[in-house]
Amino acid sequence: METIASNRKIDTSYLCGMETQGDFWVRVGIFLVAFTAPLTPVMGAMVFLIIADFITAIYAAYKVGEKVQSSKMGRTVSKFFFYNLAVAAAFVIEIVIIPEIPLMRVSAGFIAMTELRSIYENFAKIYGIDIWSRVKHLFSKK
Repeated sequence: METIASNRKIDTSYLCGMETQGDFWVRVGIFLVAFTAPLTPVMGAMVFLIIADFITAIYAAYKVGEKVQSSKMGRTVSKFFFYNLAVAAAFVIEIVIIPEIPLMRVSAGFIAMTELRSIYENFAKIYGIDIWSRVKHLFSKK
């Protein structure tokens, strides 16, 4: 402990490697935030697509006259967890093992296409317009 002119004592033990448990967890938290910062926009996009799929599915069920079931709603909760977990795992593999391959973006792209297709299917139920078939036709060979 050092003493300042006003006789207040300052704890400088953390400067010598003796840190408190609170300091340790703050540093771990800062590391995790810094390490996962590139994931933020990708996970935000995943959450947005999951919510958009959920909303369009609810509206499509209402429009068609189907009952909204809690078991189907439960899948949305698991999507939040597992889709983001898959993207985070791909990010770790990309950073640590294979930096040459953009695994995070590729896996997020596949998940996004799955959600987008589901949104298009819901849109077809709501409005009777099959956008997915039109999109596939645009990219198909002639």
